[in-house]
Amino acid sequence: MHQSIIEDEARPDGPAQNSRGAGRRVGRRDRRRRDRVVRTARRKILLSALCLLVVVGGTTGVILHSALGGDDAGGKPIQLADTEPRYQTGVNFLPNPGFENTVAGWSAGPSESARLSPTVPGRSGSGAAVVTARARVPAITLTDTPDAVTWTGGRLTYLGAVWVRTTAPGTRVQLKLTELDGARTAARALTNVTLNDATWRKVEVSLRATATGHRLDFAVVADRLPAGQFLYADDASLLIGRPSSPAPTGPAGPAATTGGQPSASPPVSGSPRPGTSATPSAPTSEQPRPSTAPPAPGGSGITPIPAGMPNASTTGVRAGTSLTLLSGDQRITRAGTVIENRDVRGCIRVEADNVVIRNSRVSCRSSGSAVIKNLGQNLLVEDVTIDGQGASNSGMSTADFTARRVNISNTIDGFFINDNILIENSYVHHLAQTPSSHNDAVQTTGGSNIVLRHNTLIPINETTGESSNAGYMFGQNIGPISRVVFDGNFINGGGFTLNGAGDVTFVNNRFGRNCLYGIKSFKGSQVKFDQSNIWADTGRPVNDDPKC
Repeated sequence: MHQSIIEDEARPDGPAQNSRGAGRRVGRRDRRRRDRVVRTARRKILLSALCLLVVVGGTTGVILHSALGGDDAGGKPIQLADTEPRYQTGVNFLPNPGFENTVAGWSAGPSESARLSPTVPGRSGSGAAVVTARARVPAITLTDTPDAVTWTGGRLTYLGAVWVRTTAPGTRVQLKLTELDGARTAARALTNVTLNDATWRKVEVSLRATATGHRLDFAVVADRLPAGQFLYADDASLLIGRPSSPAPTGPAGPAATTGGQPSASPPVSGSPRPGTSATPSAPTSEQPRPSTAPPAPGGSGITPIPAGMPNASTTGVRAGTSLTLLSGDQRITRAGTVIENRDVRGCIRVEADNVVIRNSRVSCRSSGSAVIKNLGQNLLVEDVTIDGQGASNSGMSTADFTARRVNISNTIDGFFINDNILIENSYVHHLAQTPSSHNDAVQTTGGSNIVLRHNTLIPINETTGESSNAGYMFGQNIGPISRVVFDGNFINGGGFTLNGAGDVTFVNNRFGRNCLYGIKSFKGSQVKFDQSNIWADTGRPVNDDPKC
């Protein structure tokens, strides 16, 4: 049947030509027309066969190569994405998920501090994996190697699970799914559990892929496992959830702390969402701030911002402001310059004294610098929204400035500061975590005459629940630190929330419970931390109970 169709469609059209030269031209034209018709007919046949295979094969994976080497397919595979094995539900992508007599397909790190081996018995089957801590390090990781999912399906939900136990009661274990676009983290989701005894515990997590073609990393992380102790894992799985399947609600037994749905660019809850304009002459309108502070994240386990502390509703561009677009990086060299009511689409470098940036939004993606970098003196920045677009080193740096009611997000560090600084009533949140980042809400590497007063500093990804490095990191890398006052702030998250050495005084601060190891790690005797520093939830002094 198909052959007759090809022959009928391939018959040349038009009257016969008597001229030999004209006949040759028409013959070539007819041959080209015939070849096109044949290719078209073959494509129809191929598509018919594909449809038949889909109907007969159900969900069986099908990848067919084009039989038409010279057609528009260019020899590329024709893929039926909806029926490919890599998009099938119910398939466990992890190699060797039960660790039966081998740990092939898995690795443990860091390599000098962790040893991975098979063991018996397991939770089920004949074996399990065991990671031995050779030395006490901040974290030991068990991960699929190489990544089992190398091509994600956009907007598909991936469900991860593993059973774990440990010989060190009190160890916190984290199951983490990370969506990677090359070296960039596109999304991350995690679940934390604390293992209080030696029984097996199931940990589950879900992540909705943000795009097609990324890879997915599956990792089990044990925090500060003592040297000589063991982490066991068995019955791991990584599946695609069916559309009707509910997301995991956490492991059986005591409730786990579970991160929310990740996204490539975490939304800033309650922050202003100004409109934009394509031309400088058309002003943009800043939407009104909410009248109340944002609610505590429901079920996320993140300590809410206390009432009266800075948040998205009290920082950044004032409500009702019309912003005029200012495109490109700005280099300010004239003393006394005022930038006000602007939507700045670029970084700002201040090289003059007494400059004012007020009631504006500044958006800049610069991996080697700050969004606003000050090289002058007496810079004043107030009521400003700073967006580092997931790459900028910090929101503001480095010295000789005052920042009031500043809202910083999507930067690696919030403030990077050294000398003659006043920061008050400001809000740092949703720091941009990259595979190599070392995020701090505020960092000082040397300097003096610094005051941080009545700020909200959140060194934690509020979307996934993952802590950053520190809330305030103060190391004497380039010189001594002296005359620093950290007064009346709310700070939540980090490995150690406060970490460093130098002449720093902490008074009247409130702390959340989402740090990994503790509130403070101080070196030397200069740091002052008295009983006025309390837990936000209980009001008790942190010194009486310094663990998170």
